[in-house]
Amino acid sequence: MTILTQLSCVRYRRSERRSEKRSVSCAVSSRHSVARQDPKLQSQSTSCASKSYEDFISLLSDSEDEDTTLQQALRESMEEYQRSRIGRQDGQSSSAKCSRTLQNILEGLMSGVNRSSESHISVRRHHIWKDSLCMFARPSFDAQKQIHVSFVGEEAVDVGGPRREYWRLLMKSIANSSALFDGPEECKVIAHNFTAQQQRHFYFAGVMISCCVLQGGPGFPFLAPSIYSYISGMSTVIPTVEEVVDFEVRSFLSELQAAENEQEFTEVLSSEQAVDILLHAGYRKPLAQCSLSNALEIVQAVTHHSVIGVCTQELDQFVEGLGTLSVLETIRCFPEQMRELFCYDSRQRRKMSAEDLRNLFLLQFSPIGSNAREKEEATAMHWFTYLHDCEDGLLPVTLGEIMSFATGASEIPPAGFEDDLSVSFNDDSMFPLASTCSLTLALPSKYKDYEDFKEAMNTALLGAHGFGKY
Repeated sequence: MTILTQLSCVRYRRSERRSEKRSVSCAVSSRHSVARQDPKLQSQSTSCASKSYEDFISLLSDSEDEDTTLQQALRESMEEYQRSRIGRQDGQSSSAKCSRTLQNILEGLMSGVNRSSESHISVRRHHIWKDSLCMFARPSFDAQKQIHVSFVGEEAVDVGGPRREYWRLLMKSIANSSALFDGPEECKVIAHNFTAQQQRHFYFAGVMISCCVLQGGPGFPFLAPSIYSYISGMSTVIPTVEEVVDFEVRSFLSELQAAENEQEFTEVLSSEQAVDILLHAGYRKPLAQCSLSNALEIVQAVTHHSVIGVCTQELDQFVEGLGTLSVLETIRCFPEQMRELFCYDSRQRRKMSAEDLRNLFLLQFSPIGSNAREKEEATAMHWFTYLHDCEDGLLPVTLGEIMSFATGASEIPPAGFEDDLSVSFNDDSMFPLASTCSLTLALPSKYKDYEDFKEAMNTALLGAHGFGKY
């Protein structure tokens, strides 16, 4: 029975209160219809519909007892409508959500960036976290504006390249140099840092990562799975022993997991270190009453305290920062797709190959029959050989460093590049030249011998420490 059908029944059974309910319900239906016709009004319609829904339910609660059955039917119908509205707002049905790709989701998010206005940021390459913190903490900073980056002491106008380079360097600096995270690069957990928490550094790190996600950056693919689970709103988070940073605690847990009988279990728990670890984790069950069957319970209590419990304030502040520009909301709506941006996963992050770079860059040859064409084809063969030598580990240069030199990004951004990448040929230069803004790489075509070409490439790639520098 639809909402409007039920309301028509109410019209014949009630007086003034019946009319009030019908008007509220009609407001819900009409606003929803307008929002479907005009997506720009959907946000406004959402808040209005929620208010109308709440008003309607409150009216039902105040009505006469004689119509209890009808009231319940109306309530269920309204609640069903509310659930369906939320489903449409989040991105269609559950099956449709699963079919959404990460790139589709990011395109929707990135449309919220104000590209007609810019927030200017000046940073030193080797102090990028410290300088960025000062910039993002300014009262005038607007996270919704397009970031415009200047590297102090370097010659570059930011039309995309410096910004990609900035996000790549900043994300690595936050992960490794900000004192906000502990653990290996592929499994970072939040550090317990009272000073940084008081200065709201965790919040600003979350804001920076949100901006990075929306402005074509690489995301922050360093988090331990349990930290991402906490961020995505999972009700139960169970960290693994590998996520515990403290060596002594991790060793204790490993020994406890390895215990195969009651004797080995008792020996692990009998140490003074074990007692201290359990007390700090809040595990107060008398050890005399513990047996091997309690091993899993103890491991879960200690890992949760070590990874989540000890740094809850820092973690919640980080989550608050991720709420900027709807990134947190998107994570919780599409947790599986967004996971690739925040968790290191070798299955999702396939190692870049020489063939990938060959296909990524479009070669720009001179017309067939021209004087330059033969030299360009020889240079193209040098280029292909160089890429495969890098892939095979025969050179001191990696494929990621070639990508960084040419684009400012060490891998293909999750949302892709704004334009196609191209390779041209330059007979006047001894070294390769790159424009990270226009995504073009000019190869030196004057070298007949591959060894000379390889030396020129190595010199440029290993010596490039900034824009306009070798």
